[in-house]
Amino acid sequence: MLATVLKKYPEHAICLRSVHDQSLLEQLQKVGFRLLPARQIYLSDTQTDAPFVNRRFHKDSKLLNKTSYRILRHHEINRVEASRLKELFERLHIEKYSRRNPQYTTRFIGHSLETKFLE
Repeated sequence: MLATVLKKYPEHAICLRSVHDQSLLEQLQKVGFRLLPARQIYLSDTQTDAPFVNRRFHKDSKLLNKTSYRILRHHEINRVEASRLKELFERLHIEKYSRRNPQYTTRFIGHSLETKFLE
């Protein structure tokens, strides 16, 4: 497949996004691909309604309302819960998706809560 794409588009860059499989990454590197870190970051001004009017937010809100879970503010989360946040983040973003995602420490999460860094 790569040979076909290279032949058809010799002047183009060939990019593959979100490759997580280690053996595929190694094979791509062997044939000359370079690994480039990429991360989408969404910034929202929560002082306006803008972040809360999109379809994804409404879908997530409906799902949340069907559970006994609730959204906690920074001051409601203690150090023990910060440790649990770290564990849950690792299970979702590291184990499920990629070891190349940021790997936060409990100390970082605790500090972020105390300073409202991630608010």
